[in-house]
Amino acid sequence: MPESKKRHTHHKHAHPQTHAEHIAHEKKKSSAKTPMMIFCAVLAFFVGWFTVGTTLWLAVVILAGLVIGYFLGNQMDKSMSKS
Repeated sequence: MPESKKRHTHHKHAHPQTHAEHIAHEKKKSSAKTPMMIFCAVLAFFVGWFTVGTTLWLAVVILAGLVIGYFLGNQMDKSMSKS
């Protein structure tokens, strides 16, 4: 049978993507360093408050908690990037 000239098969219309949800955004790379540093510093503060008591040693314990939290967060980032 003859095909109608008015019926076209397939048209590719270029629809502009104006909405932001259609644009592919890169995910922000989040880090576990900052939350772990805060958590370990607060934990070290409470441990130091009940054990040490003096202000100088309390500051040293908090700094040690920050350093430990940094390294724990760094290890968490490394392990999450492997998977």
